[in-house]
Amino acid sequence: MTIAWHLPRRPSTRPMRQHVPARLPGGGTVALRPLRRGETEPLEAVFDGMSLDSRAQRYFTPMTRLPSAMVAALADVDGDHHVAWVAVLGGRPVGVGRYLLDDAGVTVERSYVGEFATSLEMAGASVSLFQLDDDRLALLDSPAHSPFFREGARP
Repeated sequence: MTIAWHLPRRPSTRPMRQHVPARLPGGGTVALRPLRRGETEPLEAVFDGMSLDSRAQRYFTPMTRLPSAMVAALADVDGDHHVAWVAVLGGRPVGVGRYLLDDAGVTVERSYVGEFATSLEMAGASVSLFQLDDDRLALLDSPAHSPFFREGARP
């Protein structure tokens, strides 16, 4: 089996679920939801809930408030290359997780999730990384019909 995260190249036109439940190690549940562009209230609420020690460890200084430029940068999400998720517990934000895809220097062009055969037909996970130019992308999008992989031409 091949496992991959789907990180869209362009923002999706499908409606996004408002909340995704996530089970906590202690058995409770937290609701995860995407941070919307320009939304600052959850960021400030999570910061306000942090102790001075936690703030010093995260920001390398015991800040009493987040500078407005930092709040603006943290809220400048696009849902594609800069994504942030808010953890909500009991109706209030308790954490924020984010990724900046461009900072890693990697762009996910295609993601395939499903059951595929490995070279030895063993269970496992596979991630393939390679440099991709327009010619190779066109080949990747060409129709393919084999026992373990079928792909039609992409629109």
